Amino acid sequence: MSAGGELQDFVSRHVEKRAPLERQAREASWKLATTGDSRWEAESQRLETELKRLLSDRDAYARIQRLRDGGGVTDPLERRALELLHLDHLPNQTDPALLQRMVELEVKAEGIFANFRPQLDGRPVSENELRRLLRESRDEAERRRAWEASKELGPAMAPLVMELVELRNRAARDLGYRDHYAMALAGQEIDETFLFRTLDDLERLTEEPHQELIDDVFGRLAARFGISPRDVRPWHLTDPFFQEAVPSDDVNAGRFYRDADLVELSRTAMAAMGFDVAAVLERSDLHPREGKNQHAFCTHVDRAGDDVRVLCNVAPDEYWMDTMLHELGHAVYDLELGRDLPWLLREAAHTLSTEAIALLFGRLAMSPDWMIRRAGAPAAEVDAIREGLAREQRSRQLLFPRWVMVMAHFERAIYADPSADLGSLWWDLVERYQKVPRPEGRDAPDWACKVHVALAPVYYHNYLLGDLMASQLDRFLTRELGTPHWFERSETAAVLTDKLFRHGARRPWNEALVHATGEELDPSAYVAQYVTTAS
Repeated sequence: MSAGGELQDFVSRHVEKRAPLERQAREASWKLATTGDSRWEAESQRLETELKRLLSDRDAYARIQRLRDGGGVTDPLERRALELLHLDHLPNQTDPALLQRMVELEVKAEGIFANFRPQLDGRPVSENELRRLLRESRDEAERRRAWEASKELGPAMAPLVMELVELRNRAARDLGYRDHYAMALAGQEIDETFLFRTLDDLERLTEEPHQELIDDVFGRLAARFGISPRDVRPWHLTDPFFQEAVPSDDVNAGRFYRDADLVELSRTAMAAMGFDVAAVLERSDLHPREGKNQHAFCTHVDRAGDDVRVLCNVAPDEYWMDTMLHELGHAVYDLELGRDLPWLLREAAHTLSTEAIALLFGRLAMSPDWMIRRAGAPAAEVDAIREGLAREQRSRQLLFPRWVMVMAHFERAIYADPSADLGSLWWDLVERYQKVPRPEGRDAPDWACKVHVALAPVYYHNYLLGDLMASQLDRFLTRELGTPHWFERSETAAVLTDKLFRHGARRPWNEALVHATGEELDPSAYVAQYVTTAS
């Protein structure tokens, strides 16, 4: 049998086993996220273990490696499928008992994140309520209690995360990698030197405008709370991790969404671009309730475009407008994957590629023209704060890379030396990159509150690389459709589908971007859009 024929036979048998397992695992994970029920925790663990067992088959991996190294597979799609098989199997080629324990811990962590509610003044509170207090309360003592409540999850998660770090490192070193961080980047086809050079370049390019922004934000907060700028602390900010801009009192974009049906608005906004998401919304779980995961995500259950769902906890504000558009960006990428693609290639070119679309669409929530043209906001009111909205959007894009720098450097460090004083390291990085002073005397694992550290490790850089790609796609769509208002052109769906979505994972991420836009990933569009733009 030829190498190509042998690969086709292997892939056919592999997909026959893997596709139903993957579908069932995503269904169980969805039910766990939407109910918090322990039986779905057990079922999710069982199915994830089965998937790990399939991908840990050493005979299968040896066969993949032989075909990959032999040079007999020459068809481009088959070569790409072979590379993806290699990347999927590689991290699972370790002790089965170790893999089993990692699955147990990850599923347990998912259950904790779904069910945990911190206490504020003796009562359980949701993330939405804590966010509301940090955005609206003028009571400094209440704000501090709310911020501290947002960190209560840390002590519950930290021991579990540390065990995961140890196990992930053992698995990576068994396979010849420095640590889990290095192996995870290799599995994502992201060069570590490229990543940290990009982070360093953005730190340098944004240093002056970022410091000017911090001086402005801290000055406004000091005036609001009657303190000195040097006395600003994390609870004076409006986001528990300072991922987002501090809204100006004279902007208040949330008022344009206060009485809106964000679900219907999201549906019509996507329809204006040529995307039909009605069926996705029907399958989704969009409103908060007890026992439900408080975060947001999109899941492609069947890899066929027939079962794509979104989980959100919608509240009438710009944060959840952004989030709805973001998650539906993921959804339409999955919906429009080429039905003719082999199963193994029926996914986004890369995590950062689908993040780019999600971020591109999410930005619309703060776009003055989108607010007027799609959200129906009064033109006169929006025009009156147009400059403020642009300033706030620019602030977001200056702040967010700094948060990613914290996450990337922290995660690389935690896998390099888990015995380090991680609480101090976390605040060292926050102070360096975000310029936020640590609370005096604080000694708590605040880093363990971030869901990604436990459940999506070595992931956060994809948001920033996706942001850079989003700016390139924005520039490309403006050029291709002849208008910056591509969000109201039905051709947008056809262009993105033809250039990017339908090709799935047939090309590595940077080749996919070149195919779509003619350009490799480069910070220039992002810098031009947000860094060098006059405030």
